[in-house]
Amino acid sequence: MRLFVAIRMPEETAAAIARLQDEVPIGRPVPKENLHLTLAFVDERRPDEAEAAHEALEGLRAAPVEIAFGGMTVLDPARPQAVVLPVPETPALEVLHRAVMSAVRRAGIDLPRRRFRPHVTLVRLAGRPTPDEEARLARVLGRTSQSPVWPFTAREVVLFRSHLRREGAVYEELAAYPLG
Repeated sequence: MRLFVAIRMPEETAAAIARLQDEVPIGRPVPKENLHLTLAFVDERRPDEAEAAHEALEGLRAAPVEIAFGGMTVLDPARPQAVVLPVPETPALEVLHRAVMSAVRRAGIDLPRRRFRPHVTLVRLAGRPTPDEEARLARVLGRTSQSPVWPFTAREVVLFRSHLRREGAVYEELAAYPLG
């Protein structure tokens, strides 16, 4: 099973993000119910590994975290794959990220060491945009350099299972872990 640990967007936040998605002229919007901030991508795991990760995350000790957003941007302009809302990496968010990664690793799951780039994916891009699409996207990004999405306090993290389907991923909540 394909797993990840994330902060789920509250309903009000998800609704505000969905309104932003409507402005993006290209790509495939992430469904509102799938909007999240990934803390750890656990990847494909056996059921016993998923259970071990769950047990380790039950012992997670971290404070609630304030989540704010920057303006819309393209995640990797050299190879654009997604339009995202970046999340400033605060000390509290970094502590939470490390705590989640440590818990999963304590479960015996080897996670790659990657730079943490907190963000919420709004739209997935399929292939390189055409020059016309790039110009339209640049206009939208220029108008949204400040995020109109209000901050919120994350009070839990969630272990999700991702079911990959042709029409897009479906996320199943396996367990939630309170912060604080």
